[in-house]
Amino acid sequence: MKRILSKLFPQTLIVFLFSLLVPASALAVSWTDPLKGLTLQEAMGSIIRNAIGYVGILGLLGFLWGGFKWMIAGGEAKKVQQAKDVMIWTVVGMAVVFISYAAVTFVMKTLTTVAGIK
Repeated sequence: MKRILSKLFPQTLIVFLFSLLVPASALAVSWTDPLKGLTLQEAMGSIIRNAIGYVGILGLLGFLWGGFKWMIAGGEAKKVQQAKDVMIWTVVGMAVVFISYAAVTFVMKTLTTVAGIK
């Protein structure tokens, strides 16, 4: 216990002394609204739309990667099948993402309509 206190005390003392040196005016920071007047629903919608855009880019890259693997497969059945699997699972993943986006959008619109939330 003494060992912990002997290590902790100097750090605490330094922080305390530093806080005495910082002028009060430096602590008076004006905060801006990070949402810039948006409601929480609008902000979350914007984040989700941006995320869906990035997922679309990843899906395109996955599909291109599968096509590239197919081109360099050289006709080997195993490599061609691996390339097809990459492309199929990319399409399946994209379908899951877009179906879940549609489901979340439907539920949120239904809840806001029923509850009268704007």
